[in-house]
Amino acid sequence: MINPYFIIIKAEPTSAAINAQDIDGANVNIWVMETDMVNADTAARSHILGYGWIPRETRFAGEVTEELISSLDEIERRNYEEAVLSGISATFYGWTKAKHPEGFFEYRPLGPALDAGKEGMN
Repeated sequence: MINPYFIIIKAEPTSAAINAQDIDGANVNIWVMETDMVNADTAARSHILGYGWIPRETRFAGEVTEELISSLDEIERRNYEEAVLSGISATFYGWTKAKHPEGFFEYRPLGPALDAGKEGMN
């Protein structure tokens, strides 16, 4: 049976990561539809690698509950819904190498996964 899992993984960008030259790291919130936690963690780490980031420390991992879903903000609700439709979705919450004032926030797209579009090339 497929279940939704929510995982937060600390990750670091590589030189291949799109739009991350000044990023020092990120907490990646990942929603995964999988059969168990081991497969969910494997899928989450693979997804991060697909964007040119190195997954490091798992900060949270668990099965999704109704309580969690009811507490989601708009961004995470869309991520959860995307995962239900496509199997996996993630948001990278990064911090820059530069110092910024308290409360500074910048949204930037990471671009497509590094292997996007290659599935039709075989």
